[in-house]
This record gives sequence, structure tokens and C-alpha cells, in this order.
Amino acid sequence: METPCLPPAGLRRNVLELLCFFPAFAGFYGFGVWPANCSRSGGFVCCKGLMAHKLNNSRRTIAVDFDGVIANYDGYKGPGVFGDPRPDVREAMLALKSEGWKIIINTTRGEKEITAYLAQHGFPYDEFNSNSDYKTQGSKPVADVYWDDRAVCYSGDARKDIDAIRKFKTWSGRE
Repeated sequence: METPCLPPAGLRRNVLELLCFFPAFAGFYGFGVWPANCSRSGGFVCCKGLMAHKLNNSRRTIAVDFDGVIANYDGYKGPGVFGDPRPDVREAMLALKSEGWKIIINTTRGEKEITAYLAQHGFPYDEFNSNSDYKTQGSKPVADVYWDDRAVCYSGDARKDIDAIRKFKTWSGRE
């Protein structure tokens, strides 16, 4: 599967991204050999199988959901009402942070609403609902991994996945 080239947004950190939008640079700079997982198509360079962090030489990035992952969750109770923190998740996030990962809090709650909770309970994070390494047109932050209690991982076969979608329950049994 081809990774789509990202639209230009400000300065890019990687020559490959420039080549993606300005393939003439390849000839200008004398690049004659493309990485094995990259190809030119329709005047653009796209790469297969690259994780987001490899496209711009940034840190590996994880987007972590708040309700149901960082904090226990048994349904929305209102603004500022949170479940207990999950120590196993904090430990995992601290381990990833020590390995150099960028951590994005990815949630429908507001940043002001949960910042104190994250600090009080020692959850590390770098950004909130965005990734400054990648400017996009949408609201979903670019990450290598999305850690969420309400996700079904696409298997490559939607016919197989639809049954899992219909029967989906969170790890805690919520439907």
C-alpha cells in the first residue's frame, strides 16, 4: 500500500518530502537512485511501508486516548469528571518517553479540562490533539501508533472486520 505524500505545509524537515512535491529537485540535486520502497508516479514520489516518523526524521509517535486508556471510563459523566488513572498505562507511557517516543494525547476532551489531571498523576506527553511535526488539513494528529480503547485494527479485509465491528466491546466490556 502506498503512503500518500503529505501536502506542503511550511518548511519540511526531509528532502524526500520536498521531492514528493517538487520532483524536479531530484534532477537538480543529482539524485538518481530512489530508496527501494519509493517510486515516482504522476510526477510525485511516494513511499511504501514507511511509518510516519521515517517520512520526516522525527521521533516515533504514539497518540494515546484519554478516557478508557489513561483514565478508567464507564461512560461520560460530564466535564471534569474522570475515572481513576491507570498505573499500567502511566508506566508504559513513561517507558516509551524514556525510549524517545513523542506522546500525543488524542481525545475529544479539551486540553484545559485534563492538563491538571495528567500532571497530577504523572502522565508524560508532548502535545495535545496535534503533531507539530506534521501539519495536516484535518483534526487527526499524525502518529505511528494510535492507542485507543475503542478501535478495531483494519486487517486488510473489510469483510472479515465487519463481524468484529458489529460485535465490538471495549477491554472493560462496554458496548
